[in-house]
Order: sequence, then C-alpha cells, then structure tokens
Amino acid sequence: MIGDSVGAVSPLFGHYPKTGQLASRMGQIAATEILGRLDGKAPEPALPESTCFAYLNLAPAQFTRIDSRYRVRGDGALVQTISQRRENNPQGEDDAWLNARHEELFGPAARL
Repeated sequence: MIGDSVGAVSPLFGHYPKTGQLASRMGQIAATEILGRLDGKAPEPALPESTCFAYLNLAPAQFTRIDSRYRVRGDGALVQTISQRRENNPQGEDDAWLNARHEELFGPAARL
C-alpha cells in the first residue's frame, strides 16, 4: 500500500505529506523494488520527496514553494527536512514542475 494509505512512518514527524506527487513517487519506488527482486537484485533503498507550490496571491502572482526531503538517521529513524521559499515574482517554476510531473505520469503528450 502506498500514498495516503501509509500510516505513521516516523516517531519524529508522523506521516508523509498527503500529496499525489509523493504517492506517485512511492509507487515508483515500490515498482523498482518489485522488479529488482524479480530479477534477483536488491535495488538501493530509496525515499520519496515532495514539492508543493502554495499560491498566496494570483494577481500579482506570489507563491510559497515547500520541499520535503527524507533521510534515515544513524539510529534508523526517518528524518524529515522541510524548506519553504516565498517567490514574489514567479517565472513559471510551478508550471515547469507541473509539466515534469505530468510527463512522468502520463508521457510527453500530457504537457500543459
């Protein structure tokens, strides 16, 4: 089970963010693991990541980009690092990110 079905993953922060992009990445990680095991190989352990663009204002455009990254601490606990950056003069970063996710999920014809 992946995406929103995953329960708490760390005593340090609880659950992964409930985003479609994170669920998609978790599915890719699971598929890579399954295919690797079918080939008799153990893939490198992978962790998901998440990026979110939260609009603060549409005209003039302003948003906050929120990036969530994960790593396994020396004691085995999963650590979450969140960075936020406000963009008061966007130059299409959000559209480029969205196009990349659409292509990743649906192929090149899915661009905006």
